[in-house]
Amino acid sequence: MFCIDLRSLAACRIAIGLILIYDLVLRSCDLKAHYTDAGVLPRSDLYHLYLSQRPYFSIHALNGSAAFEALLFWIAGICALALIAGYRTRIATVGCWFLTCSLQARNPIVLHGGDDLLRMLLFWGMFVPMGGRWSIDRARASRVDVKDETVCTWGSAGLLLQVCFLYFFAGALKSHPSWRHDGTAVFLALSIDQFTTPLGKALLPYHGLLIVMTFGTLLLELVGPFVAMFCFDISRIRTFIVASYIVFHIGLGLCIELGIFPAVCIAGWLAFLPGVFWDNVQRHFGPRLAGLLAWLPSSLVKFGQARLAAVRARPLRLKLSRAGSIAAGICLIYITLWNIRTVNYARFSYIFPARLDFIGEILRIDQQWNLFAPYPSLEHGWYVLDAHLVDGKEVDIRTGKAVNWDRPSLVSVTYVNERWRKYLMNLWTGQYAAYRPGYSRYLRRTWDEAHPASQRLATLEIYFVLQTALPNYQVSPAQHVRIWTEEFSR
Repeated sequence: MFCIDLRSLAACRIAIGLILIYDLVLRSCDLKAHYTDAGVLPRSDLYHLYLSQRPYFSIHALNGSAAFEALLFWIAGICALALIAGYRTRIATVGCWFLTCSLQARNPIVLHGGDDLLRMLLFWGMFVPMGGRWSIDRARASRVDVKDETVCTWGSAGLLLQVCFLYFFAGALKSHPSWRHDGTAVFLALSIDQFTTPLGKALLPYHGLLIVMTFGTLLLELVGPFVAMFCFDISRIRTFIVASYIVFHIGLGLCIELGIFPAVCIAGWLAFLPGVFWDNVQRHFGPRLAGLLAWLPSSLVKFGQARLAAVRARPLRLKLSRAGSIAAGICLIYITLWNIRTVNYARFSYIFPARLDFIGEILRIDQQWNLFAPYPSLEHGWYVLDAHLVDGKEVDIRTGKAVNWDRPSLVSVTYVNERWRKYLMNLWTGQYAAYRPGYSRYLRRTWDEAHPASQRLATLEIYFVLQTALPNYQVSPAQHVRIWTEEFSR
């Protein structure tokens, strides 16, 4: 049940590495805004509002300059490239996990469920031989300690169960009637303006279809993981389950802007692919791949072979040590109890008391899979940043144009990227109200630096134009909710 084919682990490893590279490139576009003292969350605010309450670690918070953050981004990119290539794979995995945890702790307000799962896949990746196949480590191995093409340890069990936990506990937390009875949850999710894509918006009138999708999603989350785990000896069924989740996440990503979340979930499911799948791929596509490689320039092939030969041959250890097995087993039990407690904290806290939370927070294995649970948000809308300039003009500083309260044709495209989307969606909620001054100061700095003295900010009012979902597929009239106002002295 808990065995993983080494080729599936390799596919999972490569996918994770590519996602890390993509995520770093995306985050680097807002490196100054999100990770420096000149951004929305200076280190003083970070310590006061977040790190002082949790034992998280972040070397990204050791310095507030853009140059220091850029250096850490480059180091993380090198570790991700080493992970993709399978070079010193275990060390690369540890490096990727450590730097990912550090980066996530630097600005928690831009995070989502995909970040949590990515962190957990890297955590369990440290306990399994990710470099067992399709890697420089395997190609230059002087010897391999085991000859099996599968791994079955506490680490492999943890990796597979972690993926299952995401779905099962996300389904268990969906307790609202919109999920369990009237089937309107998908409609509510697609009604969240900040997320919805053109395709998702086009599906809104089809209420019957959305009801089917609601109950189908709940069934996939509650039943699918069990089928995937217990059909381990029926390769076709497990392959079908993996394909079903991959299609599900592709469809989800086409309807809702979820950033890297669908890709990370797909990467996790690659570990479930049985060895028979890869045997069939090799049989059908191996000769074609060999034919394509034959077209490569001989000089390029020789260069690659020379670079590979320059790597010193080392023994490749695939077997997990006794200490590693014990650690993985304890962590798996801990994570299982943690997730059970999230379903009903009052009921299960006696078997997993809060005083043990610090262990999970130090190791960054804390998790909460409340994805659109207990129900999708009923509140959605868009931002208007109403600013008065020194010269008396009134503008929306997000657009640089006159203030317009009309609803955009597609709200989701008004966000620069997934990180800004998550940041601003969180900023609206009362839980993150204390982060609003930092955003206001950042807006002032960036605007004033780009404009002459006569056009600098005099006052700024941040509005969220709120609409609330009502019964019978109705929406409330727009309300102009002012969440922050500030006058800037000169």
